Amino acid sequence: MKKLLLILLFLPMIGFGQSKQEESDNYSTKAWEMVENYDFERAIYYFTKAIDLTPEDAYLFRGRASMRFLKKDLDGALSDYNKSIELDNTVSEAYVNRGLLKKTQGYYKDALTDYNSAIKLDNYENYEIPLQIRELGKDA
Repeated sequence: MKKLLLILLFLPMIGFGQSKQEESDNYSTKAWEMVENYDFERAIYYFTKAIDLTPEDAYLFRGRASMRFLKKDLDGALSDYNKSIELDNTVSEAYVNRGLLKKTQGYYKDALTDYNSAIKLDNYENYEIPLQIRELGKDA
């Protein structure tokens, strides 16, 4: 009886399975493995599983947005880039990628706004941003 009582007392301390963050990290790792294998559909699946567990992770939304963009799901990609920026508006990459998406959709002024936001965050360290702006001038 004492053994059973001790087991019941310590059982909550042992825990079962992984935390949500650990499980999300595992799904994120699988997603990036799928990206490396050019299996974008499965990458989206794993990013979604990770997002379901940790919906406050802007990095996951950026990853899924990029995969959706490659799969030509522009509305889904835009939604994910918007969410990523809402969660963390300090990452220039999100603005650059959303700008590229908006440029693809023909929203040149909105794209330029995103590129300018990225430049302010990056202090011109991201050389891809000025290139995107120069290209935008050709399309306008």
